[in-house]
Amino acid sequence: MIGARHELRAGFVVDRRRWGAVALFRGGGRPDFTPADVDIPRRLSAPIAAALRRTVHRAPADAAPGPGPLAVTMPPAPPADVAEVPLLAYGLTPRERDVLARIVAGLPSRAIATELLITAATMQDHRTT
Repeated sequence: MIGARHELRAGFVVDRRRWGAVALFRGGGRPDFTPADVDIPRRLSAPIAAALRRTVHRAPADAAPGPGPLAVTMPPAPPADVAEVPLLAYGLTPRERDVLARIVAGLPSRAIATELLITAATMQDHRTT
């Protein structure tokens, strides 16, 4: 039990995707969160989400040490969301994601080009980016 009377939750969102969230608590007779308090995570949402997106694939050895005890709880993510995270983290365009999905499915380049109504040269450009 943390003894908090007031709670403020915020999601870190960029490009309509949530990359993280935080729950802040107040207790010990302190007043509820003010509109100014609520505005801080609102203004920081996109920059924090962008930073979290960039660090998705950073190796644990590269991670900076944390400030101290930290509790993280996460429900299981749907498989479709899990598969999409690396694609979004690398900043692929929707078209590049379409191409990659078909490459992963094992389609040959010619079939992908035909299916997406693009030339073989364009398909090759997408494959190399």
